[in-house]
Parts: sequence; structure tokens; C-alpha cells
Amino acid sequence: MNHFRDAALACGLLLLSGCATQAYTARHASTNQLAGIHELHVVSVIEQDKLDAQRNSLYVNAVPVGAVTGAAIAGGLIAGVLISAEANHEANVFAEKYVAPLQAALTGHDGPAAIRQTLEQGIEALPVHMTDWKAVNAGTAESELLPTKAAAGSAWLILRTRYAMTPDFAGLQVTTQASLYVADPTPAWRSNPAYSNNVTYQSALLQMPPKTDAERKRMADAEGARYAKLDIAQQIAKANAADPYNPANAKLRAKIRDEQWQHEAKLKQIASPAWNVDERAEWFVKQWQADQAALLKQAMSEGGQQTARMLALDIAQAQPTNQDAGKADWRTVYRDAQRSIQDAPDGRVYSVANGDITHGAAHVNQTFYFNAPVAGAR
Repeated sequence: MNHFRDAALACGLLLLSGCATQAYTARHASTNQLAGIHELHVVSVIEQDKLDAQRNSLYVNAVPVGAVTGAAIAGGLIAGVLISAEANHEANVFAEKYVAPLQAALTGHDGPAAIRQTLEQGIEALPVHMTDWKAVNAGTAESELLPTKAAAGSAWLILRTRYAMTPDFAGLQVTTQASLYVADPTPAWRSNPAYSNNVTYQSALLQMPPKTDAERKRMADAEGARYAKLDIAQQIAKANAADPYNPANAKLRAKIRDEQWQHEAKLKQIASPAWNVDERAEWFVKQWQADQAALLKQAMSEGGQQTARMLALDIAQAQPTNQDAGKADWRTVYRDAQRSIQDAPDGRVYSVANGDITHGAAHVNQTFYFNAPVAGAR
């Protein structure tokens, strides 16, 4: 099972050159539509009441989020089908195990309110002046947030936000689906947003120091001592002396092979300078917990601020006239000393820390969608 989970997490690393061209999915309002808005109602819907963690699942609909390093594992839908049950179970167990202490560290902290506060403040930078702000509970349908009739020049910007740790717990992601509805004389305006796009904030990813020689030796010694206690040589002798057609002996032989395989795999992983996913997650969680989860709280607030900045830049963009817009390269639309805002080929927008994204690099961190959003691991 651990092998399946490690494979599922590692499969978040895919070669950029191997990804299929993404069709342009964003929708942008015309300059005339934006200029005609004199009354903008902003509605914030945060779909959860506590921090969540992303779960790796089937490898479908890859969406690049930020650059990482490491070897890629060739996968795809076929591999996903073969291990999906094991991977889904293990990924959920993994996520619940490590998000629980972070949720405990955030006790008494209103994450949705922290995101909303900086988001509302930053919304002032929109190319259309906000008339009012409204916070709505999760589960409210889009149609319930829009009036049946509205005066020309009225518009509603609906923001549906989720926030969760990346699958390896190295960072926090705040993802918002934004839809702008502009009232006109026809009832169709309520079902056809003039603007629609996804924007994703990713906090600066924590970096775990590689293993030292002393740590590798300590871990190798501990694994050697554990393996010695199994007395594999005695088990092999017992299996060789037994009836090879006895079902119990067949189970013993399978058990021996499994123990040998696990020992070899552990020694190989220990020899690597990289830590395994559990070791990494444990280290990351401790960093996020430190100082009453100050870093995690800061990331939540920054998530709201960066979401507003991405929206302000994106809403002002014109709809591409080129039908092959999805074949374009990643485009930097904003950069300061700490962060970059990037337009993906499909039109979605991402805010990542400088150094966590590299154009033209061999590997990119991926987010995968299968009913619920999940993402690639480092």
C-alpha cells in the first residue's frame, strides 16, 4: 500500500513537454460590458469551514501550478485505473493523518474570515468599483445569488473559494472560481457569465533540507537492526524444508519475498538524499504548527490578497481573438520581489512564489481534478 501511495503522490510530477495542449477555457468580458457596469455586487462563497488537504486520485485533466524538482513517473489514465482504489484509499488516509494536527493548531482561528478580509480589501483594485460585499454560506446555488430582474448596469461577481494544503503539505493553495454576471434585458444573462475563470494562489513551498550522511547512517543502522530481528535466513530454511505444495508454506514464501522487497526498498530510499512522503509531511507539518501556526495564518491572509490581485489583472483582460490561444506559452502578467502571477495556456491564473515556477522547465507541479480538486506532489 505504501508503494501505491508513494507512486500516486509522485505521479504529480509530469513532463511539461508530454502534456496535451489545453484548450482556452477562460471567458473575458468586453470593454463595453465593463464600462457599462455602474453597480457591482460581490458575493463571497467559501465552501468549507476548516482547513482541508488535497487528495491524489486518478491522473486526469492535469493543470500546472508551480515548478518543482524531482524525477517524473510516467503514468496516465491506464496506470490510474490499475491502482485507483488503493491510491484513493491511501491518499485519503495520508491527507487525514497530516491535516488533523494543522486543524488543531488553527483552533480558534477563522480561516474563511481571514481569507475574506484581505480579499475584500484587495477587491478595491478591480477595474469596476464595488458597490457592496456579501458573504454567503456554502451550498448556495448560483441562481439563488442572482436576482430575477435587475437594472441595466448592474452586475454580480460571485467568488467560490476553497483552501487546502498541497498533497505533500509543502504549501497552501487557495483556489477561486470567479463568475461575473452583467444584467441585460434578456433573461439569458443569469446563466451566461460575461467573465469566468479560475485563479489559484499557492504559498511559498517549504523546502526540507536533504538528509545528511549521519542521518542516512542512523536510518540504515535502524533498518538493519529491524530486518535482523526478522531472522530471514531461519524463515528461508523453514520454507525450504517444508512441503512446497502446502498452502501455509506458499504463504510463508510470499511473506519472505515481501519482507525482502520492503527491506531493499527501504535501504534504497534511505540511501537517497530525498526523504519519503511521510518524513516530508511530518517535517512540513511541524513547520506550519510552529509559533501557533503563524506561517499558515499568514498564508491564508496572503491567499485572499493575491486572489484579489489576480482577479483585478484578469478581469481587465480582453478575450483572445486567436482560436489557438490555448497553444500559447505561460505568460507572466505581474512580478515583484516575492511572487509572480502567471497566465496558463488555458487562461487560468496562478500566483506562486518566485523560484517555485519555471517556464520551459522539465517538471511542473500538477493539480488533478476528479470530482474534487487534488494536486501533484513534490
